[in-house]
Amino acid sequence: IVALEVSSRHYSQAGSGKTKMEATLEAAQEVASPILVSTLATVIVFLPVVFLTGVAKLMFVPLTITIAVALFGSYFVSRTVTPLMCYQWLKPERPLDRTATGLGERLRTWFHDAVERLDAWYERSLRWTMARRRLVLLSITGLALLSAPLFKFIGTEFFPDQDESQFSVSLRLPVGTRVEETSIIAAQVEQILQKNVPEIQAMITNVGGGGGGRSSGSHAASIQVTLVPPDRRHRSVAKIANAVRPLLQRIPGATASVSAGGFLRFLLNFGSSAPIDIQIQGFDLAAGSRLAAQVAGIVRSTPGATDVQVSREDNLPELRVRIDRDKAGVLGISAGDVANAVNACMTGAVASTFTDTVTGTACDVLVRLDQRFRSSPEDLQNIVLAAGGGQVVLLGNIATVTRANSPVQLDRRNQQRLVEVTANVTGRDLGSVAADIGRKTDKLDLPAGFSIAQSGNVEQQNRTFRGLLLAFALAILLVYVVMASQFQSLVDPFIVMFTVPLGIVGVLWALFLTNTTLSVTSFQGIIVMVGVVVSNGILLIDYTNRLRAKGLPLREAVVTAGRTRLKPILMTSLATVLGMIPMALGLGGESTQAPLAIAVIGGLTVSTAFTLFFVPNLYTLVEERFKRQPAAATNL
Repeated sequence: IVALEVSSRHYSQAGSGKTKMEATLEAAQEVASPILVSTLATVIVFLPVVFLTGVAKLMFVPLTITIAVALFGSYFVSRTVTPLMCYQWLKPERPLDRTATGLGERLRTWFHDAVERLDAWYERSLRWTMARRRLVLLSITGLALLSAPLFKFIGTEFFPDQDESQFSVSLRLPVGTRVEETSIIAAQVEQILQKNVPEIQAMITNVGGGGGGRSSGSHAASIQVTLVPPDRRHRSVAKIANAVRPLLQRIPGATASVSAGGFLRFLLNFGSSAPIDIQIQGFDLAAGSRLAAQVAGIVRSTPGATDVQVSREDNLPELRVRIDRDKAGVLGISAGDVANAVNACMTGAVASTFTDTVTGTACDVLVRLDQRFRSSPEDLQNIVLAAGGGQVVLLGNIATVTRANSPVQLDRRNQQRLVEVTANVTGRDLGSVAADIGRKTDKLDLPAGFSIAQSGNVEQQNRTFRGLLLAFALAILLVYVVMASQFQSLVDPFIVMFTVPLGIVGVLWALFLTNTTLSVTSFQGIIVMVGVVVSNGILLIDYTNRLRAKGLPLREAVVTAGRTRLKPILMTSLATVLGMIPMALGLGGESTQAPLAIAVIGGLTVSTAFTLFFVPNLYTLVEERFKRQPAAATNL
């Protein structure tokens, strides 16, 4: 856009003594340096992605490669193909025919006059602001500072939720519930879902296999629901999950949790069953269970947290067989013999294989005690064991059978016993909920040998954000170094860098007004925005220096440069904003990249409006204060 606009301007301003080739070369030389610096500045902001790790690096590397290749290709075309095509086909703007009655000529006249009025308005406004320079600079700086508290009102999350057309229901009944009872409750859940979710495409129920991928047992069930594609329904998967959650939680005697999402959500949670995952590590079982109950109470009392679950479930009924090793040793019976006998009688053992002579199908023959001989603890004591010398003895003669309770499952991490308290988030952003929970858990008096830490999505979000902030700081430094080397000045790049905080102000307002969270995707938009807004400042400062090197007074050079660069700056910004609008609206069913587009649109819009007035006024302030001698323009 910049190369084409400057070529058109030079052709229209060429005098009778200047050939078209000379005008083409002058136009190419005028924008050689700013185009190169702008390209390098936009690409180099992505260089610090080498310091990122994990998912953030995987997301940024393709974006970096795409933008770098596209920009360098665009730079090559603008320095070679565009001037040649302009020389071959672009003609000077012909005079307006205001007496013409044709629609095309009338539209051309109207657009020409509109642009001229815009240029004249900007020139008047710029002169007005330069006459009140201190007021303008302080007002824009004050607005930027007053916008900083918006950070507190913008939520944070690791990655925006995506509609995967899937959600799951985790169902838990009291520990020890028979699988037949669990199956009945699971059938009720299926009926509720079928009645209230007409968007269901498929549904799979697993009874006794586990609740949410954690505890297993006859008291647990999980239901995986697949919905029709988003373009065939009016509700998002998150709205559907929020609608059925209160209905399922009304089932008496059962605890139900609903999680929207599928494999991508599981991946972004880094293996955790929910975004909020608080890990409690310690050896003592009783103390760990009490601490987990305290943490679960804290999470339940936190606004925005829902579907709170504790991974360790206690009070699983069991029968413990304590062997009298002296008696067993005299009889030649080992603990393994007792375990094998109990397992064969209660669970069963494969005694043979039956093969169907017609179909050739082979089936195992499982042998175990009849139901009436394995229904009570006394039946367990009557199990017959084979002793040495061909004798037999009852289990009750060498062991005692007692009732007891134990955890359903013991989890470990780094060889330490682990209890996890998990929760989903609804109605609030993940970062705010996690921060509230963290402040409350930090006040707990932990038993000796215990520790509490937030893991999964929250842990990765905090780690990634720290890496992105470091990358952003390095990007700003690198952009400054590149501009300093090209401008051969430390002051001019400093002035241009003021466009960055102005762009961030626009990002904050855009995220706040659209109720969009600050995520990895939003950070991508901020970094993209930095490269574009810096380019606008480079165009202004470079042309101002060029005019001053030709002998134009400071203020006249600033006004002339501003009016001359107004059109390419507006066209570049407008093209970027318009190109981002479909992405920001989520057209085409892709909504995960909407925060990127919103950040770019907000930052670029506000920064462009402020840059056109802030940078010229700051430039005149610095130049009049330090009385610098303008350097000659560099043609690349």
